[in-house]
Amino acid sequence: MGTISDSRNENEIHRKLIGNKHPKFLPSQPPLKKRKIRANRSSDPWQERFQDLIRFHIRHGHCLVPCTYPEDTTLARWVKRQRYEYKQLLKKQQQSRENGGLKKPSTSSTMNAERIKMLESIGFVWDS
Repeated sequence: MGTISDSRNENEIHRKLIGNKHPKFLPSQPPLKKRKIRANRSSDPWQERFQDLIRFHIRHGHCLVPCTYPEDTTLARWVKRQRYEYKQLLKKQQQSRENGGLKKPSTSSTMNAERIKMLESIGFVWDS
């Protein structure tokens, strides 16, 4: 979070650019919250998390993201979810074999062969 002098400097810059009339930039207003913006992100959340996992792998040399990873709790939950979805896919395939493919399996999964291949290409561990 910025200091009061940082917000005043920010407000002064905005006043010079668009004038004093906009109430958003008057000194009596609290400083604007800064949002974390990630550049060059795709619109696919799965791909975004996969890129986060690749960065984790580069930094740590493995894909074993702890369940309680304080630096990126979203990534930790996503990794746990991928393992769950993989297990659901295996159950679905097993059910399909057991009923000869005649009956629709009761479990569903967002995991697919392409995602499995992508995760395994960076050393993802399914059981941990």
